[in-house]
Amino acid sequence: MPMSTNLLNHRLLSPARPLPPRDTHGPTPLSQCAPIADLAARARELDHLSRQIIPLLHAPLRDHVRHAGVRNDRVLLLVESPAWATRVRMDQSRILAAVRSLGLAATSVAAKVMPIQASDGDSATVQPPSPRAAQHMRAAAMAISDPDLRALFLEMAALADHSNTT
Repeated sequence: MPMSTNLLNHRLLSPARPLPPRDTHGPTPLSQCAPIADLAARARELDHLSRQIIPLLHAPLRDHVRHAGVRNDRVLLLVESPAWATRVRMDQSRILAAVRSLGLAATSVAAKVMPIQASDGDSATVQPPSPRAAQHMRAAAMAISDPDLRALFLEMAALADHSNTT
């Protein structure tokens, strides 16, 4: 019995086996990470299917569908407004016929609304800086030695002055 206790103590006190060596010359590229590669492949498949389905839809609807796919036996279309979602429901038989022409087994159609968002560069959404922000920009400009960068800060501060006079 004492021999087995010594063996147990020896295993508990012995150092752990070293890990196998690994490449430490930087991060592993995402393309070599299996889950990421699988996800990217699935995204490419879905995009390819969407590019096959959308051209088969009739003209007015085709221009308002952002993505198309098939999940189980349901065709799913992402449209830009509730009005186009209603149009999808009304044209369900025509959409099913188009999808079946690709050899896909589909029995129903669903539409989800995904509104088109305004672009970030839309000038209507840009607001001039507040007078307080302009004051801070002027103070920052005085601390900047680069003349071009200083000029940009002063130009941004001037936007606040211009908006207050109009």
